[in-house]
Formats: sequence, C-alpha cells, structure tokens
Amino acid sequence: MSLGETLRNKRREADLSLEGLSRESEVSFGYLSRVERDRQIPARDRFLEIAKALTTDLDEQQQLVDQRDVTELAERFNLEIGVAQTAVKLNRSEPDADGIRAALENLDPQKRQMLYESLLAVLEQGAE
Repeated sequence: MSLGETLRNKRREADLSLEGLSRESEVSFGYLSRVERDRQIPARDRFLEIAKALTTDLDEQQQLVDQRDVTELAERFNLEIGVAQTAVKLNRSEPDADGIRAALENLDPQKRQMLYESLLAVLEQGAE
C-alpha cells in the first residue's frame, strides 16, 4: 500500500475529512490532497504533524513516519521498497554488526551495494 493510500485509510478510520485533517495538522488542504494522491512526499516535520493529527498512539505514529522515510528513500535513490525498508530499519535501530549482517543475509550483492550507498546518504543527511 502506498503512503498516500495509508494516510487516506488512517484519515477515514479517524473519521476526518481532508478539511478536518488540514485543521488538526495545520497542513494545507492542497498539500494533504497531493500527499494522499502520491503526488508529493511530505517533509518529515510536516508529516509528523499529520501523523499526530491522525493518531495519538506513538507506535502508529512511528510506523507512519517509517513508511514516509521508506517512500522518500526508495524514490530518491531509485531503490526497491524492500531495500529502502531495510535501510530505514537499520538507520533507526542502530544495530550492532551481527544485526546488520542478519538484515543483509537475504540481499543479493547488487542490492547490498544499493543499501550501503543509501545508508551513507541517510547518514550524511543526518549529519547536516
């Protein structure tokens, strides 16, 4: 399920219209509409406001933010979703060498290289 579809479903579960979510999150109606139609990947800080307006459950908020990060990483570096998911998981959990090795076991060498390059990019962004 795409990020936009996930947000639309969460919004409907919360019984919110786009206008209502716009008021609750203080994010414009047009911006939310583009995000729900997968026309735009929201900035992380804006997305967090959207997630907070949709749910008070911190785990759900983190899952939404993780999905946003995966979507951005996959699109930005032309990665398969599975590779981007592994990169986000590794970046968030800061695993030890054994954890990294276990996460990489099922990736072929080309995907490992893609993951390595995307992780470097994520780490460089975090250092900025």
